[in-house]
Amino acid sequence: MKSSSSLKTIAVLVSSLLLPVTSLAANSDFNTAFKDYNLALENNDAVLELQYARLAFDLGKLKFGEDNINSANLALNLATALTKNAQKSQAMTFYQLALDIYRTNGDAIDDIELIDPLTLLADATTNNKQARSLLNEAINISEDSGNPLLHAKTLMLAFKRLVNTEFYTSRVKQFLIDAETIYVQHLPANSADRVDATYLLGSVLLWEKQYSEAETKLLQAIKEYSVLDYDHPFELSAHAKLVEIYSLQDEPTKATEHCVAIGNMTPWEANQEQTPLFRSNPNYPRSKLIQRKEGLVQLSLTIDKNGFVTNPKVIKSKGGKSFEIEALKALKKWRYAPKFVDGKPVEAETTLQLDFSIG
Repeated sequence: MKSSSSLKTIAVLVSSLLLPVTSLAANSDFNTAFKDYNLALENNDAVLELQYARLAFDLGKLKFGEDNINSANLALNLATALTKNAQKSQAMTFYQLALDIYRTNGDAIDDIELIDPLTLLADATTNNKQARSLLNEAINISEDSGNPLLHAKTLMLAFKRLVNTEFYTSRVKQFLIDAETIYVQHLPANSADRVDATYLLGSVLLWEKQYSEAETKLLQAIKEYSVLDYDHPFELSAHAKLVEIYSLQDEPTKATEHCVAIGNMTPWEANQEQTPLFRSNPNYPRSKLIQRKEGLVQLSLTIDKNGFVTNPKVIKSKGGKSFEIEALKALKKWRYAPKFVDGKPVEAETTLQLDFSIG
């Protein structure tokens, strides 16, 4: 099998491989269906996309033959449309079909053309072991392709698929580290792929309680998000994770900077209940725990201009005074994004309830 250096998109690949038209009458139905499919794709109409992807696949098999690469790509289109319409189990059949056809035509295609069906099938399958095997094959191909950005993209796909499975290991983490390194070397700071990889690495380091390394990556991500020409949803999350880091390290001044940044980025509604960025869970009163007694505390509180909790008051409680004491003590460590009005932080009232229950 040959090796190439570019990853073709499915739709382009299908259209570029279409055989010469020998009979307009024989091909008109397929051509119309495929044109309608691309139009639905362009208009983000998932329902019509599925309808015409299925029709184009059925007609394409007759036009090209069941083992033709074009039929494989039409199967990929159909599988993707099925996934968009929450029919993932059916999509599996067509992802597998496409991969089988690609393997059958191995001598006639570039190695990298296998990456699409391999990674798409890995994403669709619920069998994590199968996904790992497919992704390892895709990574080996991308590594030999001579295209570092293709390799980075494949590594990122593998990391995202395996990170929340039983197969998450230091090797999978290394996929993310290597991808981020490649993106930093080859992409400008305003590249979404680069900044997303940096953010994800910071998130993993925070999860592993490597606070100093996580802080460095998250600050870098925020700096890179700031040069994008649109608001990225991960930017808010990066600020929130830094609030957590600084709160855990008892650095309230640094945490405040990011609380205020979040407040300034968030559109506020008049009666909006605020959500804490950092919470310190209250201790369960020992005497209540021994007695197996549960309780709750409802509170009103003020969030000041820096996101600190001030003037907490008990509205209602159940179970005894000790629950109130522990609730009030915990709230001193909580941090919020301050509310902004006319571009300036202001104090805002909110309420919450803490439930003390024995699991």
